[in-house]
Amino acid sequence: MQGISEKYTVLIVDDNPANLGMLTSYLKEYGYKTPIARNGDIALQRAKYIRPDIILLDVVMPGLDGFETCRRLKADEATRDIPIIFMTALNGTEDKLHGFEVGGVDYVTKPFQQEEVLARVATHVRIRELTKHLQKQTIKLEQANDEIQRLNEQLKAENLRVSADLKESEQKYQTLVEEISDGYFVIEDGVVVFANQVFCRMHGYELHEVPGKEFSQFVHPESREEVADVYCKTRQAMSVSHLFEYLRLTKDARSLSTEMTAKTVKHENKLVDIGICRDITERVQMEHRMREAERMAYIGRITTSLSHEIRNPLSAVKMNLRILQNTRQFTETDWRHIDISVNEVMRLESILDELLDFAKPLRLQMSKCAINDTLESCVELLTVKFQQKGLVIVRSLASDLPMIYADPKKLSQAFINLLLNAFDASEDCSSIKVSSRYHSNENDPCIEVIVEDEGPGIAQKQIDKIFEPFFTTKSNGTGLGLTNTKQILDAHGGWIDVTTRSPHGASFHVYLPV
Repeated sequence: MQGISEKYTVLIVDDNPANLGMLTSYLKEYGYKTPIARNGDIALQRAKYIRPDIILLDVVMPGLDGFETCRRLKADEATRDIPIIFMTALNGTEDKLHGFEVGGVDYVTKPFQQEEVLARVATHVRIRELTKHLQKQTIKLEQANDEIQRLNEQLKAENLRVSADLKESEQKYQTLVEEISDGYFVIEDGVVVFANQVFCRMHGYELHEVPGKEFSQFVHPESREEVADVYCKTRQAMSVSHLFEYLRLTKDARSLSTEMTAKTVKHENKLVDIGICRDITERVQMEHRMREAERMAYIGRITTSLSHEIRNPLSAVKMNLRILQNTRQFTETDWRHIDISVNEVMRLESILDELLDFAKPLRLQMSKCAINDTLESCVELLTVKFQQKGLVIVRSLASDLPMIYADPKKLSQAFINLLLNAFDASEDCSSIKVSSRYHSNENDPCIEVIVEDEGPGIAQKQIDKIFEPFFTTKSNGTGLGLTNTKQILDAHGGWIDVTTRSPHGASFHVYLPV
């Protein structure tokens, strides 16, 4: 033990001669050099001159106490790294924490236990020795790292020189690939190893995100088997390109129609799959709209024809029922049957009107229109119907709405459809809220009309379908009311949105440009 510790110096700082004598005697017995200091000022001078390996520092001393002495030692560049062990009779946690805050590494308490003092001194001396050794090794590593960096710089310069021609060729190829308007990609063992900017943009990714991903991640699950089959065929006939359509999968989980030219080639003795893909969403949507337009035109012709064929006998039935109503020779049951027949005939007429509105081309009679007045007249027209269920109509109409150029009759028809829709969805004695407000956006000012009910709301999966022709959740509806409403708003350059309210109910938002 003595041989190991004789090269280490422990500066002992204490104003008590008895403590100094005991600690000096005990530590010298184990080979430590033990200079002493009787107060903080002397300790500061000797620590800077001797540079001890460790300092045993009493806390309570006249003049500078141990905490302030420690603070000054740590503030001096020459002594800040010397470990300081406080010697104190203070046992409070707060005092110990304060000692650690000013820079102490450990504590020994008075009265001293010699074995404890020796163990703590030996431990921190060993830690300091290891720290010095680590610092030396760090310097050596830094020097070695500098040498490695210098050699790397030389190697990098050599590589740059050797690969200059190759890089120029790659840049020409990269420019060519990036300038094409279609997505281009290379697959190796099912993994994308290269993709141009267009491919990444088509799928919603940044350029650095694509390489290394499985190609199947960019294909919708419905199309993965088909795409795999195509590339299987390209490997069997490598000279042939295959053109086909599939659904790609974007980062935000959208599936979009895509056309791809696929081929397999040999590169560096490996088979790689390459492909060129282009977005055909607009083309597919256009084809769908054309088919839908043809279907709607056919339905329109049938509807117009049937409406004229049905309206004439309906008019005759209605007229005869009206005549019968003027006769006084029927029983009460007969009168009830006649009233039911009249109401049903009127309902059939309403259905025919909806069918004709859907089938006929929409022609607008434009004039200046006050939206609030139109809404008020629609609500007033349906007052008696609302009273059947005891519904309360809550109005919240903005006073700053500008006049707009529109067809008041067609807008009334659209608003009445929305109010009737709210009526059908509402429970007895509930309320329907009708609101209007003005959005004064500089580029796109518009008027918003809101119709809200307290019914069961609309299922999320049905929201995208409610404006489709003949779609209805009612037992006696045609499914054309909201379709005709959307057609009217489209013709005015407006649009309509629908949301489900919390906790229940539906909210229809109509937007009309100013």
